Amino acid sequence: MGSMKKLLSGVVALFCVVLLASCHGLPFLPPGTSDRDKADARMEQIAAAVNAHDAAALKALFSANALEKATDIDARLEYFLSFFPNGILSWDSDSLWADGRDLLKVPYKVSADGQDFWLAFADSTDSDMDPDNVGLYALGVSPWAEDRNSGDAGSLFSWVFAVPIDGSDEESDSGIYVPPTVSELSLQKLILILNVLNDEDKDATWLRALFSNYAQLEHLAQIDDELDELYGLFPEHDVRQEDSQIEPIVRENTENGEKRSLLLSTYRVSSAGVDYWLSFAYITENTVNPKEAGLYAIGVAPWTESGDSAGEQALFAWVDSFRVDASVPPGVFISQ
Repeated sequence: MGSMKKLLSGVVALFCVVLLASCHGLPFLPPGTSDRDKADARMEQIAAAVNAHDAAALKALFSANALEKATDIDARLEYFLSFFPNGILSWDSDSLWADGRDLLKVPYKVSADGQDFWLAFADSTDSDMDPDNVGLYALGVSPWAEDRNSGDAGSLFSWVFAVPIDGSDEESDSGIYVPPTVSELSLQKLILILNVLNDEDKDATWLRALFSNYAQLEHLAQIDDELDELYGLFPEHDVRQEDSQIEPIVRENTENGEKRSLLLSTYRVSSAGVDYWLSFAYITENTVNPKEAGLYAIGVAPWTESGDSAGEQALFAWVDSFRVDASVPPGVFISQ
């Protein structure tokens, strides 16, 4: 972990709150400022607003485009602030993700009232093309857990990291995170997958990185070649969700205080004028073996109007075979 970030002094905090009320950008930073320093400057602004319990100041940090798309922003701001009735005691981060195009996605471990939380945000720090994109796009909090890939933390991280480069994806959410419904969680996972498939600067190794640690460590040989083939189906990087989808299924097992949860999803997507079914199995929580949390399986089959072709039926049966105990090994399915 980096050095612990303590609370701002009362004078500096007050100055930041006044500044935030009028501007969603960062305070002046010299040219060449690192992404880490930009992220910490934004975190200082967030902490100042939280410590003042000032929803208006927090709202002012968001970009114009984010506010336009955000759902029920004022109520969700109050929900976010409810985690910190006495402010944030300290915050710390050892990682961030920057796409090189002025979008930072950053997790922080924050402490307040004797409890630890994950706080994560997506922040567009500069945009010469569209100033309305400058500012926070997504901000959320969840109870802290060592494993970032499952449970409440996994949902939060999926939501924040599903934000596209410029916030332009019509299916992406903005504003303040609230725990998702099953359908919303399923859509978050789909957006994560589509963001990889549609980024010309990424390849199949990025798709593999979405798989759980267990899948990557124990079953790499079974998924690697097939992932290259699946990625190769979409050379135009133009995969889009279509209207049709099959209702997502959640399979859960709770025993002796431990929880396992498996999400099964199937969507109709299109690329280069061709329609497909894209299915995936995603272990959203496993407190018994956290390494199993993450993408577990992904498959594709050509879509037909009837939905009963041999390829479609094989894909549907394959997805349905996965169980919450991970008794069926992870993998990739491609039906031509």
